[in-house]
Amino acid sequence: MAATYPRDLGLEKDSSVVFAENFEGLDFRRWNNAEPPRAPQVQLVSEKTRVHSGKQAGQFTVPPGKGVGAGLVKWAQKGLKVGGGLTLADEKLFVMVDGGDLLGAEATPAGFKQLARAKALSGTCWTVPVVAHGWVPCRNQAGDLVGVVLR
Repeated sequence: MAATYPRDLGLEKDSSVVFAENFEGLDFRRWNNAEPPRAPQVQLVSEKTRVHSGKQAGQFTVPPGKGVGAGLVKWAQKGLKVGGGLTLADEKLFVMVDGGDLLGAEATPAGFKQLARAKALSGTCWTVPVVAHGWVPCRNQAGDLVGVVLR
């Protein structure tokens, strides 16, 4: 999608985009619509590792629970500690759980449904899962690399 919208120009008008925001501005009133202590903390960051395009990005720190962050939290999955991050591919959510489990799930606005879970690695796994040609390469902090075949 990034190739279709250089510098993100026009991205917000694409029908497949769920959420888009221009963080070059300074007005975050629409994001701070909840009362403390559940209100998200919104701040601008300019570190190059956090900014995709432009000079700054919005960083949201949202406490867990429903109804916070301008309605962005639709559901929460208790007991799921994400380690390496998550990826949405083929309408499925792939999650690298803290401790090395790779989890596959359906995630819709209505809820979360776990489809499969397997021990891929041990130790700390902070690498975001990537789906490539029917398999997911996974790596842990020790440098071990495995490929999980999806069926």
